[in-house]
Amino acid sequence: MAALPRQTAAPESDGATKPLVSVLVRSTDRPTLARALNSIGSQTYPAIEILVVSASGPAHSSLPDKWHNRPLRFLSSNAKLTRPVAANVLVASANGRYLNFLDDDDEFLPNHVQTLVDALMRTEHKRLAYSICRVYDSEGVDRGRLGKAGHHLLMFHQNRFAIHAALFDRSLIDQGVRFDTKFDRLEDLDFFVACGARTSFEFVPEETCVWNAFDGQSGMGFDSNFDSSKQQRFTQMIREKWRKQFEKWGKDPEGILAVAESAAAFGRLDVSAKLLGKIRDISWPDEALRGRVTALSSLLNGASATAAR
Repeated sequence: MAALPRQTAAPESDGATKPLVSVLVRSTDRPTLARALNSIGSQTYPAIEILVVSASGPAHSSLPDKWHNRPLRFLSSNAKLTRPVAANVLVASANGRYLNFLDDDDEFLPNHVQTLVDALMRTEHKRLAYSICRVYDSEGVDRGRLGKAGHHLLMFHQNRFAIHAALFDRSLIDQGVRFDTKFDRLEDLDFFVACGARTSFEFVPEETCVWNAFDGQSGMGFDSNFDSSKQQRFTQMIREKWRKQFEKWGKDPEGILAVAESAAAFGRLDVSAKLLGKIRDISWPDEALRGRVTALSSLLNGASATAAR
């Protein structure tokens, strides 16, 4: 049988078309799945398909073919799937022009998809847009925000946004970007480094999603959902795999500045000063970059003066 043509746009009632967005859900059939699906159903953006893969295997409960009138495809599995394998099943099955993950214990705010689609439609050369995520603990208490602008070199240390805060163009998948099955943890960071090797990212300074980081069992969240040994092991694996790419980004003065700013923010002023020394005398062509260098210099000089008293 011939393959069906891929649907990349959905009609609206006024005759215009919107790019189709595939929202990809790795599910272990937790009670929070309905909440996650409801947050997709409540999106203001009209052209969405929902894909749910049974990462927990054949015991997963069945799902309807629509959720809040959104088309839903349930991808069953005869065995349990690791996080990267489940993600690859989803991207291989998606029809959308744009793709966005949402794990079954997290949530979108109603404007999430529309905001990020608009951001990508405004730029010609960027193929991934991301936003700010609200971080809640297991009691629903607001514990902060995740998501900030930054250079790709910062991914040497950590991801600067949650996986579900990012919407990306399927052309990245068509170019071969996939989840590396060796990474049972930090598979999203590895995936985004691969994306970063191919495109710039667009940061949208708006809160559009929720990360329930204290729930789950990945070991990559907080409190009981944090495993430092796993974090260190998989971080080192990523650094080794992408060593040449990080070295390339590390030659970019803007990348060095970003890491210097990050080091200062975490109180590592000696590291920040050393990095700043490498780029202080550069003739920065951009006024905003010159302002960042001046601000960081002032912060470090002030800290040095205070320490000398």
